[in-house]
Amino acid sequence: MERFRFGSDVAFAPRDELLHGVTVAPLSRSIFQGSPFQAAVFRVAPGGRIVRHPATYPQVLAVLDGSGNVSGRSGVDEPIEEGEAVFLAGRRRA
Repeated sequence: MERFRFGSDVAFAPRDELLHGVTVAPLSRSIFQGSPFQAAVFRVAPGGRIVRHPATYPQVLAVLDGSGNVSGRSGVDEPIEEGEAVFLAGRRRA
């Protein structure tokens, strides 16, 4: 058994042009470090956002608090709120 902490005290604000007002608390090693999967808790502050980008790997986005919009391959924004989740199949880069 492995135990992970994902409280705001262990989260960090990544330097990434895709993330605005977002902190990340990893729950696994990176796929780039040999992990077969990657998991993390993303906290999006009010007014924050994750810029639209293609999902390179399969992803689950679950909203624990608040609401916002999410879009898949169609690019059409759809509302998502607390208690809802979406699965994005992703497509690996060659």
